[in-house]
Amino acid sequence: MDRLSRAEITVIAAALLLAAGLILYNAFDAQPLDPVVETFAAAATARPVQAVPVSGAQENPADTQPPPVRQETRAKQSAAASQTRPGPINLNTATREELMSLSGIGEVKADAILAYRAENGAFQSVEQLLEVSGIGEKTLEKLRSQICV
Repeated sequence: MDRLSRAEITVIAAALLLAAGLILYNAFDAQPLDPVVETFAAAATARPVQAVPVSGAQENPADTQPPPVRQETRAKQSAAASQTRPGPINLNTATREELMSLSGIGEVKADAILAYRAENGAFQSVEQLLEVSGIGEKTLEKLRSQICV
């Protein structure tokens, strides 16, 4: 088999470099499908530096453990969200997060409301919320002042 000329080798090398560049560009330019955002308490990330013992003394395992991260419960988060809300939430335009900010509505009920809205169209009245699985009279009475259509 004949050897490749210098020009042919140069063309092949350039094509390989171009292909590698395109692959890397696409690999690093792609956006994640479901971005995950985590929040951490400031006390959990900034901890004081501890002195390392010089002698062969035993360390207390509790000293080497990072401090526990303080997390708010969902009830506190939804209570905080409902306090910042300016007015009633429209059932026909509310997002999942907005529905979850209502008292008594968690992930499951918010998803049920969205599914009902997708299957049956816009709510005609607040009372129509009773047709959603998992929502009864008591829940509706708690929500009545927080929602509208």
